[in-house]
Amino acid sequence: MKVIPAIRHVEIQKVKPKRPNVRFCTPRQLESHKEAIWSINASLVDWSREEFDADFGAAKLFAAFFVDGKVVGLATVMEEEFEINGKRVFTIGLGKAVIQHAYRNQFLVQRALIFRWIRRFLRKPLQPIVIWGSCVSYKSYLSFVKVLRVVYPVAGVPIPEAQEQVMDKIGFHWYGDHYQQASKVVKVPNFRVSDEAAVPRKEDLNDPAIRFYFDRVPQTAEATFGLLTISPCIRSNFFPMGGSWARNFLRKALGINRKAAKATN
Repeated sequence: MKVIPAIRHVEIQKVKPKRPNVRFCTPRQLESHKEAIWSINASLVDWSREEFDADFGAAKLFAAFFVDGKVVGLATVMEEEFEINGKRVFTIGLGKAVIQHAYRNQFLVQRALIFRWIRRFLRKPLQPIVIWGSCVSYKSYLSFVKVLRVVYPVAGVPIPEAQEQVMDKIGFHWYGDHYQQASKVVKVPNFRVSDEAAVPRKEDLNDPAIRFYFDRVPQTAEATFGLLTISPCIRSNFFPMGGSWARNFLRKALGINRKAAKATN
């Protein structure tokens, strides 16, 4: 009797997207990629081409995320030095971040912030540095509160006076009348988020951090609001951020090895 060998189950794995490289570029350096950048923006943000062109040309520096020479994401670098209680504080923010869905969850914005922090630290190692974000989605807010130990604002924690002064300096400098000082909410002009990933599921609202975010930030179809969020670059914050980056990298690398092992067994 002929024996038919058993058919082994082969698990089909999705092709893992490449890890983007982070580069810092001026608008002029990105001119040849402008149409691709517009395409990404058009799929995630409800704004006109005229609004995009004006915003693109007004920026001084971008954090651009590249894969095989193509831009797959972009964020505006927003840096400024302020005097707080007689001390010069350097602030580093990334705003209006847009990243193709396939390349998200790869610590891109955080990597860019780390690179800018290291650059400033090497130039002025004794100067206080604060990183910040406008957090126009609850996910960008979670990237602060779920990774870093010292973040403002968070539920149930008063904002120290010095940190509140930093927040207000950032808010009024970058957003002017669009900054709501009492709530620390900013309105981002000409930038209406239309990404469905920014809409939480019902069960997500059980998370205290997500609930805090939505209790503060207005949700309207006419404009995009965000929660101005800051974090001082201190030891208790740097190690969690670096550790999260390392775990993220190793988890993905080991995941590839485990899948490869399954395919060969």
